[in-house]
Amino acid sequence: STTIRNSKIILILLVVQLMSMSTTWLGIGPLALTSMTLNGIGFSGIYPTSLALKGILFPIIEGSALGILSTPAGAGSIGLWCGTIDYLAGIVVMQTGFFIIILACLMSFLLFITFYRRMSSRESRVQAG
Repeated sequence: STTIRNSKIILILLVVQLMSMSTTWLGIGPLALTSMTLNGIGFSGIYPTSLALKGILFPIIEGSALGILSTPAGAGSIGLWCGTIDYLAGIVVMQTGFFIIILACLMSFLLFITFYRRMSSRESRVQAG
């Protein structure tokens, strides 16, 4: 089939996010700005695609899975994450603050890649019917 699996889309977006954050951290001027824009595209696609993947992999516990995905997204990205980056950027140079975000992106990628094969095969079985 020509359908692209959600797990593959998330993997691609995580790679784009990791590469663009690294380029933003090392880049200057227009390169850093372009990389930051690509990073925003990566971030904006991961959450809705994760929700779609959740609906495929866990149709029985749809409400619980939605709550598990929504709570960290709201609390972490707005309150905890921005506050942490702001605090760290005030203490150390801005490049170190970006490096911490890159480490978080790398940890997300490694965690996802650990379960990628299992999620991808289950998603294929569910979509095949």
